[in-house]
Amino acid sequence: MEELLSLIARGLLWLTVDILFFKICYRVGFVFFRLITAGRYPRFEPEIDEVVTGNNWVAFVGSLILVLALLLICFW
Repeated sequence: MEELLSLIARGLLWLTVDILFFKICYRVGFVFFRLITAGRYPRFEPEIDEVVTGNNWVAFVGSLILVLALLLICFW
């Protein structure tokens, strides 16, 4: 029973990380870099289900922007 709960928890964690980091944060980073580089980088927008490889730092920058926006809202 514990193994089943562990498997379910691991699956939910993976789903949360996948949705939050690779879907939402990547989109925020994508828009940010498109605005900053005047549309030159990233060169393409991946499909919703496409795995983004090599552009994880775009998602990382998107997550930093989201954290900074939340901090700005909290301390306003």
